[in-house]
Amino acid sequence: MTSKLLTRLFGVIVLLLVLQAGLTELVFHFAVHKARWAIVIGLAVSIPIAAWVAHRITARLRRVSRFARRIAAGDLTARLPESLRDDDLSTMESALNQTAERLHQSFAEIESRGQDLA
Repeated sequence: MTSKLLTRLFGVIVLLLVLQAGLTELVFHFAVHKARWAIVIGLAVSIPIAAWVAHRITARLRRVSRFARRIAAGDLTARLPESLRDDDLSTMESALNQTAERLHQSFAEIESRGQDLA
């Protein structure tokens, strides 16, 4: 009798282990499925946001580039719009405006002194 009981008990334990393995696999597949959807949703949200941020940064850099070309072409009255932001690009834009203003004043002073000499 004990042998039959041990055999049945062993069978029940094996069955429980098989069920646990199947349940573990099911939970794993469910977790992988959820993770895939989380990745897809994450990418669907983050890619447009990244594109928007990149566009905003490059638009400001293009504006600075146009400004620099105008100064290089001799338009010392060119200025960048003042920005209320507190970031590196705003600091650079402000410094470039100050540089352009000083160049404009220096050239005006040189022209004034040249006319005085003539």
